[in-house]
Amino acid sequence: MKTRDARELNEILAGYLDSADPSIENHGEIAGIFSEMQEIFAGSRRRADAEVAISAQELVKRLGDRKIEDPEAAMRWLKGVSAAFGRVISDGIAFEKAGYPEDPVEPGGTAVAPDDSPGLPDMEIDDAIYLEFYQRQGENLQTFDTDLLALEAEELFGPNGSL
Repeated sequence: MKTRDARELNEILAGYLDSADPSIENHGEIAGIFSEMQEIFAGSRRRADAEVAISAQELVKRLGDRKIEDPEAAMRWLKGVSAAFGRVISDGIAFEKAGYPEDPVEPGGTAVAPDDSPGLPDMEIDDAIYLEFYQRQGENLQTFDTDLLALEAEELFGPNGSL
């Protein structure tokens, strides 16, 4: 997860939500931030969190179009989602422990049910270790790219491209 980017986006989002009235005059900007959060979560294999971001984005659009019966409940839900995003981003906690609020449209449920993200092993993963590992991948990729270019420049490859 691009933690700094996600953290900054969520701070901007929280600011918008704290200052917005239920009609959300700036719904386009808020929906855009939820869209960016969805992309960050999806890229981080946090599918359930990404689904919440999609639900929030759709709810913001409906608020902007004034198609929500209880705008105050919707705003409380969006603020709760932003708070849960903050816990996920800062602490790297699992979806089930993030404290997402109940869906304002369907009482008794969350925006999406937690699910197993495809591609992840079916085992307990320490969230802090996974987050640290994921954060280092950009650095590792850059190092790999630099080393590969150096090898190519020095023509250290043998026949058929072998080292």
